[in-house]
Amino acid sequence: MPDGAYDLVLKPHQDQRSLDQNAYLHAEPFPKLARHFGCSVEQVKHDLMGECFGWVESKIAPGRLVPFMPHTSQMTVKQCTFFIDWLIPWALTEHGVSITLPDEWQQTEAA
Repeated sequence: MPDGAYDLVLKPHQDQRSLDQNAYLHAEPFPKLARHFGCSVEQVKHDLMGECFGWVESKIAPGRLVPFMPHTSQMTVKQCTFFIDWLIPWALTEHGVSITLPDEWQQTEAA
């Protein structure tokens, strides 16, 4: 290694959300909710991340709230499972949007 200062950080490994979780989110709930709200999938993802994981004040725009966890790619498998488990009842009770469960969605995709 070249000369210089280095940091070595050890932390428990956590797998990123799975490809199946990502495929489900982008095929089922995100498009359905984007159509329902009349906005883009990116806008829906942004707002859902804030609704589920919370909002914090922007460091560059004081007074503006941004999602604590801004991207689905930052989620672990466990966090994504929590997000999906939160999202399905939230969509139905708060907005009357029925989201197919992941297992049911996979069965419809296979048929």
